[in-house]
Amino acid sequence: MYENRLTDADTLRAIAYLGNRTNVGYLAIPLPQQNGVRNAGGIPDLDRVFGGLGIRWTRQAELAGGPLTFTTGLDYDRADEDRKGYRNELGVQGALKRDEQNLVDSWGGYVQGEWRISDPWSLSLGLRYTEVHFESSDDFICTDTVNTTGTALGTCSGTTNAVTAASNTWNPDDSGSKTYSAWTPVGGLVYRVSPALNRYGNLGQSFETPTFIELAYRPDGSSGLNFDLEPSLSNHYELGMKAFLGAIRG
Repeated sequence: MYENRLTDADTLRAIAYLGNRTNVGYLAIPLPQQNGVRNAGGIPDLDRVFGGLGIRWTRQAELAGGPLTFTTGLDYDRADEDRKGYRNELGVQGALKRDEQNLVDSWGGYVQGEWRISDPWSLSLGLRYTEVHFESSDDFICTDTVNTTGTALGTCSGTTNAVTAASNTWNPDDSGSKTYSAWTPVGGLVYRVSPALNRYGNLGQSFETPTFIELAYRPDGSSGLNFDLEPSLSNHYELGMKAFLGAIRG
């Protein structure tokens, strides 16, 4: 994290992060079900690299005689995932059943302000725009004309079922992408009854996309991301009181 006080009124803050996650799981999926041409297998194996950065500018000012804090910023996050699936042969890794490269990146911009309207009243307002993009490149394809799984045409890795022109016995190219976006506002009002007691009211909206894990599995158990999932949009309302009761000494 980097922070610099540009002037007496302006502060600039930047933050960056980078990480890696690997995971191998063993799922109790019956072998006859795993034998399906489109089944993703009982051992998911993923290797994910993720990172992001953000920058925020804050200014202290006055409006109509009351102190005003104004903040604006941008965030960017990205994750690259190598996801494979294998047959679970009673706890032993078997043949390859899934192979894809997945990417998600998101960016968002926001503005927010807090203004002391008068001695007892404070107002806060904010607005954010968020855009999240998911993309998947499928490297495990079994059709009667294309086979990228390491076996001959007419077969598919990890199954004894024949691959024919009938669509229900194919493992097609599941590559695809989807973008989610939303504007989310928030607002709040605080009334200071006393130095130790505040009354407040808040309202706003939230936007939450499916996670990589939620997108990774389709209802029929086949491979490829489940792009039919939609984000959740929520409205929030809150009224309450906050009090400072003093330090409790034991």
